[in-house]
Amino acid sequence: MKQLVILCCILVCSLAQAQDLRVINSPVINADGTVTFQVNAPKAKRVDVKGQFMSGSTSLKKNAEGIWSATVKPAKADIYPYNFIIDGVTVADPGNPLLFPNENFKSSLLEMPDNEALYTVHAIPHGKVHYCSYKSHVLNQYRNMVVYTPAEYDTHTNKQYPVFYLVSGTTDTEETWFKAGRANTILDNLIERGKAEPMIIVMPYGYMNNGTPRPSTMEAAEMYDTFARELTECIMPYIEKNYRTLPDRDHRAIAGFSRGGGQSMFTALKHIDKFAWLGSYSAYLTPEVMEKHFPNLSEEAKQLKMLWFGVGRKDFLYQDVVRNQQYFDDNGIPYQSVATEGSHTWMHARFCLAETLQQLFRETITESEKFPGVAIDDHSLPGFTIYRPFDLPAAVEREGRLPVLVFGNGACTHYSADYAPMFAELVTNGYIVMAVGSKDGKIKTRGRDASGAVKEDNLLDAVDWINKQHVTPGSDYYGLVDIFHIAAAGHSCGGAQAMAASYDPRITTTILHNAGMGDMSMGGATPKSLKELHAPILYLIGGPEDVAYFNAALDFERINHVPVASANYAVGHAGTYKQPQGGILGKVTRMWLDWLLKGKKEASAFFLNADFRDKNYPGCEFESKGMEKIEIK
Repeated sequence: MKQLVILCCILVCSLAQAQDLRVINSPVINADGTVTFQVNAPKAKRVDVKGQFMSGSTSLKKNAEGIWSATVKPAKADIYPYNFIIDGVTVADPGNPLLFPNENFKSSLLEMPDNEALYTVHAIPHGKVHYCSYKSHVLNQYRNMVVYTPAEYDTHTNKQYPVFYLVSGTTDTEETWFKAGRANTILDNLIERGKAEPMIIVMPYGYMNNGTPRPSTMEAAEMYDTFARELTECIMPYIEKNYRTLPDRDHRAIAGFSRGGGQSMFTALKHIDKFAWLGSYSAYLTPEVMEKHFPNLSEEAKQLKMLWFGVGRKDFLYQDVVRNQQYFDDNGIPYQSVATEGSHTWMHARFCLAETLQQLFRETITESEKFPGVAIDDHSLPGFTIYRPFDLPAAVEREGRLPVLVFGNGACTHYSADYAPMFAELVTNGYIVMAVGSKDGKIKTRGRDASGAVKEDNLLDAVDWINKQHVTPGSDYYGLVDIFHIAAAGHSCGGAQAMAASYDPRITTTILHNAGMGDMSMGGATPKSLKELHAPILYLIGGPEDVAYFNAALDFERINHVPVASANYAVGHAGTYKQPQGGILGKVTRMWLDWLLKGKKEASAFFLNADFRDKNYPGCEFESKGMEKIEIK
């Protein structure tokens, strides 16, 4: 037996040597941006490389060892399909594990490094990609699809998510948007930059087992109709049963490339009650299909929150897409259109995806009618509403980089509109305010931790986010935030949330509005949190009728290691925040922030000059300790 094993090993080794089965590392990306392709083919007479980064093909040269190689320089960084042609036979690069998923020939993929490209994987939170099988009663078979869930999905276990159905093209598979389109990485990067909403992406297989008719034919509509049934009757029920979705039309989107774009348009227009967001990448529907299947299109299509066309001017379908858009023009249907210099490629498809992801499920940030010059954004940062200048660059030009106030609401609620007058006054004077929850109270909780327990709202989540936005190219906040001057504040229970965050060295000052710890524990803070304070703190209290009055007084007595001030106005626990400019407590808030965060000496008069305070802001019971220790940086 031992002799037989030795003999077999000798035969295998001899066979390997005879056939020279070595795999050569390819492609090799060089420091100067060139790429070297190489393949081991000692008996070949001719080897070429052909890819979408070049016109035509390039011949490789063979060395004495039988290894063929050629070096080329792509014009720009991207992900390109390519292949070798060895003695007239098209083959993938055996040295490259990256393959283009396809029903037919599977090309290799050249990924050029580009740190700014959205397809580049960075050290940020990443979502998960799931492979799923479901039963299709439409096609009477089990089918596969790929599903992406965002990075926060596993920790925010009580949160539901919008769903984006993303369909690939002719001969593509359910893997193509993942492996060639890099939908997961693109969305990870956009979420991290605050440019896209966390969402679920569903990537189904678009082939309907009945061929792929030309999109110019009526037969194509029959195939599209089958897909529409497959999606709405089989795929959507599976997704909404197995994933935490927001199951309404406002939180469903669909888009696709090539055949997938036609399928997406047909499905969304046929089921306008189920989809509010539609994207078409290099695809169209004919007027004949429109008129037969969508007789009420003029009215129904106007219900879409987004109708988006993307096509390259070199695309062989360009004129057809333009005619499709003309049909929408003739029927008075609004849409967005982007035409690039690209062609019918996955480089263009990735561009279209990135453009539409930044619009899906996002309300346009507009100027507040009630507070001119102020934008109220409860979409960019999950769990928070951002009150900020509508024109950020103009505000920075006028005020300098903008300090930040992170704020917890009364009763630790997720509704910040009660404080909007005070926030608007701050924003108008050069601040960014980030408050827990949404402007309409729809955000219920921040999620759960690994043990399943409900997490406390953490104001430092907002601090982390705004710091990242400040240094992220492409962010609305890039280079515009004064990240060295951040205040934590909150009303009532929200004041405890501010106290819980104030140990962080990034917090420049703390304000407790109608709040005090005393001997209580709430909002993530305890009485021991007082000892972790490292910066000045202000208590704004509503007089003896304020339920926080005695706790705040006890806190004031206990704090001796940092400057502390207490301003009492007999306004009760609710404060004055709903009044214009936030009322008297809002005005004192602004003066404290102007002094501590902006270094405005005149704003310190309220806290340092009793005569000034009594004359201009009468009715205040004021006390302080350690004000002389305050150093403005």
